[in-house]
Amino acid sequence: MTKMPHPDVVPQLEAIPLDSTRPLVVCDADDVLFHFLAGFAAFLVERGLYFDWTSYSLDGTIHFAEDKRPLALEKAGALLNEFFDHVEDLEPIEGASRALGVIAEWAQIVIMTNIPARVSEGRRRSLDRHGLSYPMVTNIGGKGPAVKYLASRAGRPTVFIDDMPRQHASVAKTSREVVLLHFVAEPRIEALLGEAPQCHHKATSWPEAQRIVAGVLNGNAG
Repeated sequence: MTKMPHPDVVPQLEAIPLDSTRPLVVCDADDVLFHFLAGFAAFLVERGLYFDWTSYSLDGTIHFAEDKRPLALEKAGALLNEFFDHVEDLEPIEGASRALGVIAEWAQIVIMTNIPARVSEGRRRSLDRHGLSYPMVTNIGGKGPAVKYLASRAGRPTVFIDDMPRQHASVAKTSREVVLLHFVAEPRIEALLGEAPQCHHKATSWPEAQRIVAGVLNGNAG
């Protein structure tokens, strides 16, 4: 049996009006549209801590600036949870609004973001403020089932854009027909995440991503 999206996500998916004659682009938000990890690192500095950029994990990567002692994982998780309350203030990634605006001439766009539900309104305001007023889904867990749900209602092809290899693996597992674009705009994050072997394409800037998506939507790329 095909895994369904989380029950709290399904109503959001059903509420999005999709045109079965137009292709679809499903796009992540953190570190694709907004500088999330860099914002978190700045948030830590304000609290006498620093992120050492040696791993994407919270375990052992946050230290006290005073003596470089590592912060306990439980406290690191609590700080990340607190930081989510600041998502509305994240800086946008250069070129995102312009590129998606061009892509929207050919395709429907849905923003799919894994953030706590309590901050979804803040993210909505931030998207709107930065020229990214597209339908948004606050997803829970792997994005594969939710992407499949949307793709089944839209015209082909569907393109999925995300920085996290595990999310591409989730989509690849549920939707072989979806074109996967690994997007990492921040070189420091690229070094931490590594490759996404399931992906068909990779981009490190929005102009590059725009060209790839345009090629896919116009039948010039697979």
